[in-house]
Amino acid sequence: MNKDVHERNSPRETRNNIAIGFIIGLMIGGLIDLFTGDRGIWTVIGMALGSLFGYRGLPRLYLMEYPPKVIRNLVISGAFFFVIFLGSIYLIDQDIGGAYQTLIALAPTIPLLIFIIVIAKAISSLDELQRRIQVEAIAIGFGLTILLVLAIGLLGLTGIPQPDWLFVSLIMVFSWLVGKLWTRWKYG
Repeated sequence: MNKDVHERNSPRETRNNIAIGFIIGLMIGGLIDLFTGDRGIWTVIGMALGSLFGYRGLPRLYLMEYPPKVIRNLVISGAFFFVIFLGSIYLIDQDIGGAYQTLIALAPTIPLLIFIIVIAKAISSLDELQRRIQVEAIAIGFGLTILLVLAIGLLGLTGIPQPDWLFVSLIMVFSWLVGKLWTRWKYG
């Protein structure tokens, strides 16, 4: 076995692993909540278990090495998208109506496009191995997304309630993270 896998993580690596576990637990719990109809309980359980798993179970996860400017752009554009997305959902619930509601519903697509461009630039700033890891993770995520969406669609033919289309993006992110963890393990 690789000796450094069993070395103690630094505090920074431990925080990163807890954050990764938290996000993965959040998504898995959210998906379970989505299909069971329990709003929130599985998400909270997933976050707690994911954080614990990140603290105790993840051996030295080496993240992509982005320059500080790229990280700043990722955080700013991601936060901008998230704020516009939440604001859009809030305003849609206010039942403004008419053309404004359509514009409000489509408003998050512009910051999402900016975020996608920033992600593409971030990937282009990586070295060859890290780019290969990203491309393989995206390919695995694409295949897993197709598999999950097809399975959900086929189950819908049997009368099982279908999730909202917004959850397809959650499935895509979850699938990409699975691909990312797989390729990091493969090349790690």
